[in-house]
Amino acid sequence: MTHTRHVKERSQGRGIPASVVDLIIEYGTPQPQPDGTCKYVLRDQDKKAAASQLRQRLQHLEKAMGKEAVVAQNEVIAAYHRSD
Repeated sequence: MTHTRHVKERSQGRGIPASVVDLIIEYGTPQPQPDGTCKYVLRDQDKKAAASQLRQRLQHLEKAMGKEAVVAQNEVIAAYHRSD
């Protein structure tokens, strides 16, 4: 998601890195607003769910070690155990 110049300046002034804003949007709860915008709020339960997802992703990353995948024209065409 792109960030406007306004939000970059205001966030920087508030000490909120763009990466933190991205995490709020990725893992937070959307709250549609009457004006058509959508506010995202990172609640404690959202943080817990994100932590669980990230732990699972880390487990998958560990399983991926020693494996390779081959891609052609944006399609995966092979996956196998690496033989060194």
